[in-house]
Amino acid sequence: MSFISIQQQITVFQKKSLHLQGIFNKKQQINAFLKQPSR
Repeated sequence: MSFISIQQQITVFQKKSLHLQGIFNKKQQINAFLKQPSR
């Protein structure tokens, strides 16, 4: 296991977690939008 491959794995993991965070934030926004009383 070389140092470079470890760095690459960390980078990939960070990108994936950022992507999941974005999806989670979208869900939160949608939920907040749906909870608003409709006019």
